[in-house]
Amino acid sequence: MPDFNQFDPLTRWRANGPAGKTICFLGDSTTAVAPNFHERFRTIHCAPGGALSGAIALNYGDDGSTLAAFLSDTREHGITSAIAARAALYVLCYGLNDVRREPLTTVQFRERIAEAVERLRAGVPHADILLRTPNPMLSQNTSYYVYLQPEESAQAYTDQMRDAYLGLQGRWPNVLVWDAMAEVFGAESLPTHPLMADQLHPNASGEIALADALVRVIGPER
Repeated sequence: MPDFNQFDPLTRWRANGPAGKTICFLGDSTTAVAPNFHERFRTIHCAPGGALSGAIALNYGDDGSTLAAFLSDTREHGITSAIAARAALYVLCYGLNDVRREPLTTVQFRERIAEAVERLRAGVPHADILLRTPNPMLSQNTSYYVYLQPEESAQAYTDQMRDAYLGLQGRWPNVLVWDAMAEVFGAESLPTHPLMADQLHPNASGEIALADALVRVIGPER
């Protein structure tokens, strides 16, 4: 097994190519109920000739879940099942439900993410981990369902999630923090966004954009 490369936390994942390796996606509804994201991986990126040809992608997201629920194993795909998957790469993205349901500080949420990382690293020591910042929350609700009260909290929650993840950069040698929020959507809570279906969830175009951007990050060639 190659040693960690100080310039690339995903050295072990990239070694010898993706064929036969498993990627395990962990998260809330933006992972669990993202059909275009997973279809893009399955039929394009992991298919023969794709950048991740031969890799196996697992959807271990849980609709409506929080990182706290993941860590306490109260949902279908909790920490125990994630470890049991024995994946070569874990992609974790929680936060949208945590920060709007609990009075968490940025530091508290950051340490919750850190706990998930520590437990994954202990349970699957051969794996690499990518922490993906969630998409921003929109400042205006276009759905019948009330996601935020008040709506003015959208930017504060968005900043809190991003700051929590970015504060973990460089903390472990085999963990990459990827700022998907800024790269794909931008970090501003806008009233509407061409890649968002509602206040919390990407639309089909947003899911595809996320998949394509992620492959550029985890592909065998940087």
